[in-house]
Amino acid sequence: MSEYMWGVSYSRPSRKIAALMDKICREEGGYGLNEVNVVQGRTIGVNNGQYQGWFCGPNRGYPFDDQLRDRVEARISQL
Repeated sequence: MSEYMWGVSYSRPSRKIAALMDKICREEGGYGLNEVNVVQGRTIGVNNGQYQGWFCGPNRGYPFDDQLRDRVEARISQL
């Protein structure tokens, strides 16, 4: 089974906030925050060289995936 991915974002957080988001995801059982093009234009073939970030974790199916997403998003909304 593939990884469960959610929370795609096109607005780049500060490095400090990105590190906290990654840590929160890992603490809740996910694999962390994936980011491409942290430095704009680095990977032109991905999202036209613009920033893109998303969370991923183990794909355990419903309801576990939704519970992981909800826990991570609840904690991140407090930042």
